[in-house]
Amino acid sequence: MNFLAISNDNKIITASSDKTIKILDIQNNFNEITCLKTTDSVVCGDIFENFLALGCADGNMLGYDLNTLECLYGYGCDNKGSINCIKIMPDLCRIITAGDCAQGMQLIF
Repeated sequence: MNFLAISNDNKIITASSDKTIKILDIQNNFNEITCLKTTDSVVCGDIFENFLALGCADGNMLGYDLNTLECLYGYGCDNKGSINCIKIMPDLCRIITAGDCAQGMQLIF
C-alpha cells in the first residue's frame, strides 16, 4: 500500500502497487465499497474534499471523483518514470507533481 487517506464522508481510501484503489466503509466494519483500477502501480496521492489525485509508476496522474467513483481524467506528467509526489492546491484549480524526470509540473484547471 502506497497511499492511505480518509475521505470527507469517513471512507478509507487505499491505493497500492497492485494497480488498485480500494474504498472501505468505516461505519460498516471496513467492508469494501468498491475496487477501482489504475494504469500502473500507485506511487503517491492526495485527496481534497471529493477529489482524489494519484501518481502512478508509468508517469500518469489520475483524477477520481469520489462521489461518482469515476476516473475523470489521466495526464502523462512524467516522461521518464513515475510520479513520486503530488499535491492538490486548496483552490482546486492546480495540482503540482514531481517525478523521475526531475522537473515539476503544475496542472491548471
